[in-house]
Amino acid sequence: MPAKSILVAEDDEAFRLQVGKFLRQQGYAVVCVEDGYQAVDFSLRETPDLLILDVHMPAGDGFSVHERLQRHPDLAVTPVIYMTHDPSHEIEVDASQDGAFALLHKPFELDELLKVVHGAIGLAVEAA
Repeated sequence: MPAKSILVAEDDEAFRLQVGKFLRQQGYAVVCVEDGYQAVDFSLRETPDLLILDVHMPAGDGFSVHERLQRHPDLAVTPVIYMTHDPSHEIEVDASQDGAFALLHKPFELDELLKVVHGAIGLAVEAA
């Protein structure tokens, strides 16, 4: 069975590389991009099994990226995990209304990310 694919869209290069490396070590096929444009472009071409999107990044924040991708039948039910430094309640409400699987507040432990990723991938497998 091929590895589940994950797109990580994060504008902080060091953090993006850390998350990507960690998830690859867990056996996932990971592609990391730095902005919303690249996230949409890659997702439309490759249809990842999971999207991990930074809420605030250039060329399309995580919410707008998810909104654009939900219009495509192959991506409409792809689980999304949002990441943010923003502690505001509005972000939590927006993520919930957007249908996100989870919202992680940075900084977070990589083990916490892995637990959420496993849950989201399991959800994706059941929906398939």
